[in-house]
Amino acid sequence: MLQQTRAEVVIPYFLRWMALFPDLQSLAQASEARVMKAWEGLGYYSRTRRLHQGARFILDRWGAVPREEKDLLSIPGIGPYTAAAIRSFAFQERGVAVDGNVARVVARCLGWKEQSRAEIHKRAYSYIDEHLPRDASQHPWELVEASIELGACICKPKGALCEQCPLREVCVAFRTQQVENILPPKKNQIQPVDRFVPLLVSQGGEQEHVLLFHHPPWSLMGGLYEFPSIPLAERSQWEKLASTRGVYPVSEVSFAPITHCYTRFRATLHAALFTVEQTRPVPPSISLGEVLFNSSGEDKPRKRLASRPSLAWHRRSQLADYSFSSGHRKILFLLRSKIWTGMRFKASHAVSK
Repeated sequence: MLQQTRAEVVIPYFLRWMALFPDLQSLAQASEARVMKAWEGLGYYSRTRRLHQGARFILDRWGAVPREEKDLLSIPGIGPYTAAAIRSFAFQERGVAVDGNVARVVARCLGWKEQSRAEIHKRAYSYIDEHLPRDASQHPWELVEASIELGACICKPKGALCEQCPLREVCVAFRTQQVENILPPKKNQIQPVDRFVPLLVSQGGEQEHVLLFHHPPWSLMGGLYEFPSIPLAERSQWEKLASTRGVYPVSEVSFAPITHCYTRFRATLHAALFTVEQTRPVPPSISLGEVLFNSSGEDKPRKRLASRPSLAWHRRSQLADYSFSSGHRKILFLLRSKIWTGMRFKASHAVSK
């Protein structure tokens, strides 16, 4: 959970996760949908699938988490760092767990610069491996944990607390005033993206249906549900097409734009409510969604999509059990609060120009 995610964000998720899956058996036996739901909101969902697969793999092969490095490395989703961290923290064995925090501490203390991040990380691993005690009586795992905490809490990427650091007297970067110049924070170029999110609802009391797109397993959001969306620039054209298929906007219901940040882009979601003509079957045929969203629900090349895309109508009562991406989960919350609290609505056949 801590990979690419801050500890203060992780803590409530971790506590809830451990209440749901207190041991290896409960995680391995859980359905993928339940596991994904427990992770909902943390992002980087491939971690969830690997964790789930790893639990089943361990249970089938050993029945418990193995101690040996070669065994740990054979588990799906576990690499050198995770294997070393498990050996160090779970079993108090010698494990060279070098993450970005440790690499930064070592690089600054020794004054390494003019090198790429990959080169510094490789050198830091060799340095720790050479100097980490091999005798268990010297508690090498404590040194590993202390190094990680030092990097996370004191020797931070930006705003390092050098006056509190126990290594400042031997730190080359501190002595030469180069702390901020060695492994500074990455500068990600965040690209703004605007998406139009038409919420298609087929009315019918408790049998109301909503059109959703289910991301295929190989995609970035694999296993998650979203409302179909298109580039905002295509909104007017889409609305004209929708009106010819008996899909009309609900003019009295409006949604404020929702912004959600991802690693490399910032998406602004512009949602609008639409209803499907009552003469259609409930739920409407999937062909309606295929026509409106080019059979995929997103504007990506279709060469990797199955012949039958994961675009389908879902009963309103099912949505609470589904895992949504963070931005679309906010839209679902608004949809519930605005529409599904007893309020009824009717469609307007006026299409915006």
